[in-house]
Amino acid sequence: MSAGQPTEVVRAERADAWEAVTEAIDSGQADRVAEVVIRLDEAERRQVAAELPSHLPTARRRAHERYETRQGEAHRRYERAQQDFLREATEGGLSEEQAHAQWWSGHHYRYEQWVDWRERDRWIEPMRVAGAGTIGGAAAVAAWLHRRDLMEAADDLGPILRVIGERPAEWQADLAVRLATRIRATRRRDTGNAAELALELLRRSGAEPPEYDPLVVAWVAAARRSRPDPRSDRWTDALTWDDQGRGAVPTLRDDPLLVHLLPRLFEAEGVGNTLRDDPADPGASGSWLGALRRLEQEGRIDRKLLLDGCVSRFLRGGGATDLRFFARLHELLLPAPDETAPYTRDYLRLLPAAPGPVAELAVRQLRGVGLGADDLNEAIEALLFRAESKLVRTGLTWLDQAARAAAGDLDHLAPALGSAFLCDSYDVRERAVRLAVKHARRFTPLGADAVREAGAVLPADLAVRLAEAFGGEVVPEAEADDFQSGELPVVDERPAAFPPPAERAPSQGGVAFESWLAWFVGEGAARRRPVEGETSLYDRREWHHLEEWAEAMLREAAAPGQEPPIPEPEEPPAYARHTIGVTTADGHFEVEFGQLPADVRESITADLNARGVPLGNLEHVEEAEPIAIEILGLSMATTGNWPTRDRKPEPPRDRLPKNVSMPHLVMLRRCAEVHTALKAGTLPPYLLATPTRTDGHLDPAVLVARLEGYERAGVEALPSTCSRRCSGCPARSRPRWQAGRGPWAPGRAPPWSAG
Repeated sequence: MSAGQPTEVVRAERADAWEAVTEAIDSGQADRVAEVVIRLDEAERRQVAAELPSHLPTARRRAHERYETRQGEAHRRYERAQQDFLREATEGGLSEEQAHAQWWSGHHYRYEQWVDWRERDRWIEPMRVAGAGTIGGAAAVAAWLHRRDLMEAADDLGPILRVIGERPAEWQADLAVRLATRIRATRRRDTGNAAELALELLRRSGAEPPEYDPLVVAWVAAARRSRPDPRSDRWTDALTWDDQGRGAVPTLRDDPLLVHLLPRLFEAEGVGNTLRDDPADPGASGSWLGALRRLEQEGRIDRKLLLDGCVSRFLRGGGATDLRFFARLHELLLPAPDETAPYTRDYLRLLPAAPGPVAELAVRQLRGVGLGADDLNEAIEALLFRAESKLVRTGLTWLDQAARAAAGDLDHLAPALGSAFLCDSYDVRERAVRLAVKHARRFTPLGADAVREAGAVLPADLAVRLAEAFGGEVVPEAEADDFQSGELPVVDERPAAFPPPAERAPSQGGVAFESWLAWFVGEGAARRRPVEGETSLYDRREWHHLEEWAEAMLREAAAPGQEPPIPEPEEPPAYARHTIGVTTADGHFEVEFGQLPADVRESITADLNARGVPLGNLEHVEEAEPIAIEILGLSMATTGNWPTRDRKPEPPRDRLPKNVSMPHLVMLRRCAEVHTALKAGTLPPYLLATPTRTDGHLDPAVLVARLEGYERAGVEALPSTCSRRCSGCPARSRPRWQAGRGPWAPGRAPPWSAG
């Protein structure tokens, strides 16, 4: 625009620019926004930048409206597909309920009637691109890109990098550093595109990365992330390249940040935790170990840099998990003794307190280096102070070598032996005693006193062996007491005779109740004495206790036929609990009902009502934040109790409980049998199964006499009372009747015939 243009024309052109930007934003296409923004002049950029903050709610609302429109269309397609499916299924012979079940369990509808949830957020990246291309200062752009409502960055960084690339080089470098220092290791998004945008801007601008630990962690994580291979259909990462050195994507060897960030790899907190699961096989895909090894072999990075970094990282401290990657890298480098010689003092410093794997690594390196006497003594004391048996054994081996190599006395080794005596392993302590005894003559009296004093913590047998070589007294073991075992009393294990029938009904089972039951069948039922007092016995659906059955039998004997019928079973309340699961590109997971679209909730509710299933926990649902990604499938698991159309007929009613132990249930069944026979007038004169001994066994001769009495009187035995006690007769003593004879049902064999 020239300086002489009318003001109205300028305003109209600026209005047209803002309208073009908003139209591009509403399209949801970030690359289209980039095309529009790049063509704006400086005045139009300022105008758009001023309008953007107030346009945020409008852009969000319009995107949601577009989504709801598409969702409504999809829902109508869904309903039509469901109606067509149900009609075809019912015409094919399925019931309505079976057709609904097939619809919900099938996969035919899941990929057609759903709209990608991410369309609700398609306005975010266009707004980010518009702000990055029009807002003036780098600090303001960094703040804009890190707004809470704009943090969901798109996977494609091309449009935003394109508009930033139109800015001056100094401005781009400033923005790159500001974005890098905004990375937070605790934020989920900072391990994704937000961090990758900062890293890519640092590469393009050539700015020196700030000394900032989360930036290094993000760089490490980004290199392992798989990306599409532009030369094939595969995905690969920045740590993998072919034998010709060509990477499928921009590789670590070509990364300009390598020079700046590789030395900080060994200093930044969080790197070890990020790489703790790095593949141990250097040839595996996505392996930092393999990439660094190949770059070192190619001369791209200095071998000494890696060794210095590993050793310095060990000295900084940390747990075994944090140092695992660096220990593997050190072993992968296979340093020669002349390479590790400068680090001798550093390896010695690692022996006392470094994690076990790091201490073992230091031991392996020190074995290849010729240690002087002072260094060897220091290593021995450090290793014998450790708690790990393997390291203590190594220390004892070095102690033996040092003792044989020493020219004078061995008093300087006494403290190390004392440390070995404290080890938890008996084998290690025994070996330390053997070494002390082996070299005992080379200790001066002062050194021998130190060894004797340290040996006070040894077990008695080892202390004796040490005292034989070094002198001194051994603490005697505790004297045994003068306890003498006496003869145990003789217990007569023969079971006592069964007590006579008792009239008083006990509250528990066992011998006493068997005695009362025998009295009732033989005598009590004939007396028919009235039972006084009101009772709530007949109000209960089940009788769990023996005294309840005893009271029922006494009342029936006193007033035959007056027992009321068994109450109708109580219908449990109908209830249901439904668990909703959705399948997305990220996997299958459970969601709240309120997170589903309203039309889907209505469809599920209508289907449950049509099948007579209670809504349960879906009846009162609060709206929740909707799922932000596309739903590919839906599943529902239902538990609960409700009446169904194919309900099974009610089994015969009785008063036996369902949830009692089996021994107690056996006694209750005997009571129920006697009670039923009493009501039917078929009660036998006595019970076959009443035992004759307190251990529950029945004398075979007595059983035979009872059976003969039943046969003479023409009485049929109660099934369970007979079969229960016949098993108490020894097999060799069981009477033998032919099938069809005896006091049991006609044509049946005796209950013990199978035994």
